[in-house]
Amino acid sequence: GKSSKRPYDNQEAMWECRCTCGNTCHVPGYFLRQKLKKSCGCLWKPHDQDYVSTLKFRLESNSLWQGQCQVWHGMVNRNGQGKTYLTPKTYILVDRLSWLIHIGKISKKKKIVHICGNPLCIRVQHMQVM
Repeated sequence: GKSSKRPYDNQEAMWECRCTCGNTCHVPGYFLRQKLKKSCGCLWKPHDQDYVSTLKFRLESNSLWQGQCQVWHGMVNRNGQGKTYLTPKTYILVDRLSWLIHIGKISKKKKIVHICGNPLCIRVQHMQVM
């Protein structure tokens, strides 16, 4: 990576790192030295069927059908979007997780738009990537 000019809280340099998925992110040097950051947050293991099954089960067990929408009833962030853990230290928005499981990866630069108008809906038929 290369050092950027943006300081971290303790005035430590931030490093621009390229993840194995191709995304770039800025990481404080401390996180790199302590091996606390292993990816941009994507850590996706589609080849591990137990892992994928666990994530599908989490989506199913924390959602209810309301009309045509499958609505998330688990944790939400301060913007009212559903979230869950992808790994023990990494959160992911549940609409992105649902898309990831059923359709595939999407760029972090892309947003999911809910055609149904319900931001807590995790049904991929109700989503578009913009």
